[in-house]
Amino acid sequence: MLLAVLQRAGLTGADQNLPAPVRVKHGVNRKNKTLHYYLNYSSNSQTFVYEYGAGSEILRQTAVSHGQSITLGMPPSLQKNNERRCRREG
Repeated sequence: MLLAVLQRAGLTGADQNLPAPVRVKHGVNRKNKTLHYYLNYSSNSQTFVYEYGAGSEILRQTAVSHGQSITLGMPPSLQKNNERRCRREG
């Protein structure tokens, strides 16, 4: 309900449109470039629309553009636990 009120007042931004388990942190590097860190706090993949200017996805070393759909996979710590379960069961 609070989000709806903020949206009507024009006080929300791109970050409020992210899926609930996804959080974003912002920073500036030594070259004065803005960085957006997306964190997936879910055991499932999450997809969202990138709302900032053109940039690059550091881990995959690919270009990212405004309006592009981005999917964050399962966090590495959960992947390891999942792999262990699969090895034990298999």
